[in-house]
Amino acid sequence: MQAIEELVQVVSEVGSSGGSTGPIASPAERAQGQAPTSRQRRVLLVDDNETDRNLLKVLLEEHAEILVVGEASNGEEAEALAEQHRPDIILMDIHLPQVNGVEATRHINRRLPQVMIIGVSSLYTPHDYNAMITAGAVAFVRKEDAVEALYKTIEFSTRTFYSGRRAALSHNASRRSN
Repeated sequence: MQAIEELVQVVSEVGSSGGSTGPIASPAERAQGQAPTSRQRRVLLVDDNETDRNLLKVLLEEHAEILVVGEASNGEEAEALAEQHRPDIILMDIHLPQVNGVEATRHINRRLPQVMIIGVSSLYTPHDYNAMITAGAVAFVRKEDAVEALYKTIEFSTRTFYSGRRAALSHNASRRSN
């Protein structure tokens, strides 16, 4: 319970005016490699544990800068809701029924590369971590380590995501002009 409350605090602080990372860019801004503007962060929650999902939603919705745009209990629902709502951030559990979190991350990342996906699970193995990162997650955090690790991970991932995206866009633009 405390880990979930701390996770909520971390997500709400990312991009706030007092945060060290600044606001999170919208999907359109990220697709263009642009710097973020101040606005609500749209979050999709994906967890097969309904209690955890509901608690996280209630706690997140207490923060004006976070808007929970959808909830999914499996990877198939996550893919459909990501297409429908185009969130800024997806908190993706790895162990899901039907389509697991790794496959859902891979599919979403292919279709919506501007969405930041953060793997979240109560079980951590190096295999799970590598699978989520390879699938396109910007980070993977154990639910129990949510406090410090998730904040640092979001901060680092946001910085590297923007700079990597700008470099890729610049490279693609120069290839097109040649």
